[in-house]
Amino acid sequence: MLKLIKIFLFLLLALLITGNSFIKAQEIKQKPVYVFYSNTCPHCKNEMEFLSELTKSREDIVITSYEISEPQTQFILRNTGAVLKKSVQGVPFTVIDNKVFIGFYTPETTGQDIIHVLDSKEFNKEDVVSKVLELDGNKKTLSESEIASIRNQIFPQPSVQENNKANKIVEETKNQGETEQNIPFLGKVNLANYSLPVITIILGFIDGFNPCAMWTLLFLISLLLGMKNRKKMWVLGITFIVSSAFIYFLFMSAWLNLFLFIGYIYWVRIIIGLFALIAGLYQLLDTYKHKDQTGCSTANSQKYRKVFDKLEKITNNKKLFLAIVGIILLAFAVNLVELICSAGLPAIYTQVLSLNEVSISSKYLYLLLYILFFMIDDLIVFVVAMITLQSVGIETRYGKYSKVIGGIIMIIIAFLLIFKPELLSFA
Repeated sequence: MLKLIKIFLFLLLALLITGNSFIKAQEIKQKPVYVFYSNTCPHCKNEMEFLSELTKSREDIVITSYEISEPQTQFILRNTGAVLKKSVQGVPFTVIDNKVFIGFYTPETTGQDIIHVLDSKEFNKEDVVSKVLELDGNKKTLSESEIASIRNQIFPQPSVQENNKANKIVEETKNQGETEQNIPFLGKVNLANYSLPVITIILGFIDGFNPCAMWTLLFLISLLLGMKNRKKMWVLGITFIVSSAFIYFLFMSAWLNLFLFIGYIYWVRIIIGLFALIAGLYQLLDTYKHKDQTGCSTANSQKYRKVFDKLEKITNNKKLFLAIVGIILLAFAVNLVELICSAGLPAIYTQVLSLNEVSISSKYLYLLLYILFFMIDDLIVFVVAMITLQSVGIETRYGKYSKVIGGIIMIIIAFLLIFKPELLSFA
């Protein structure tokens, strides 16, 4: 009898222990955390380390990570972004419940925002990514109706009992790190990373100093100095510079949009890196080969001289409107020449820009900064020439120095793109 009592007590104790564990397990509601990352992104690495440490102290989170260079991941990321109405141009791209974090600043800022969402009483427990995958979102682009269907599930109508204050805090603090990244006129970027503006200024300035730019500018000034109408000189000169800047901006925007459309595909970065290496070496060899030649070898070709001779007749037209049209055409032709002469600096810069986690509007502001420093030498030379009524140029050796510096910079960027792209992710 005593033996039976002992067995009964033992079973009762075991039941209490296992039952308590079962109840505890039931109380722990698993919260999925999805992280889209890049192997070359230092901010992604920092977030993954933070989440790894977080899982050691919490049993309620399940982390699923996707490397964005995989084609299937591209579909998942874009479909998830479409459902949540978020841009997917930056990584890390973290999805928790129906909230999104783009980028990772520090554990004390973005990290605390992530914890805040996980601990929120308004956690909807909606697994957005799994709903995307249910509709083959890793193999195709979801239709508008499929996206709308998922949205209706993950964004329920707010109830009277919702904690609006908590939601407001989440919305205001989810990108706390970004509030510390404001640079005047450039949007929100990492304060610790002024390298992107610096490389923008350097590459833009070097690009504008190529011999083709100087040759064509002096060609324009020689046309304008023959005019007696000072007002017409200024109008046509400013038209040329503004048109050149606008056309160059369009070219660079096209490069940028191409790289943003392609996304984070590994082989694209390698191809651009090889292109930068070849372009840099060519620029150095071309400078050495033509060390005794003045001006731009491309612009000195007979083909382009014939084009400029024809446009010269248009610029001398007595009707100002037709002269302006001629100058705009001249600017277009000149920028085609300069794109060849710059040996790919615009393409290389826009690839670097696409690797950085700044907003789309900030990317275009960086392009404008590049264009500003690209045109600044033209503005200085033009204004001095118009004031003094003398053709003012920059000696050939300075143009050659700029080509050498540009070539060296392109070679450095080439090696970074191929072997250490994370060093180019400034923001």
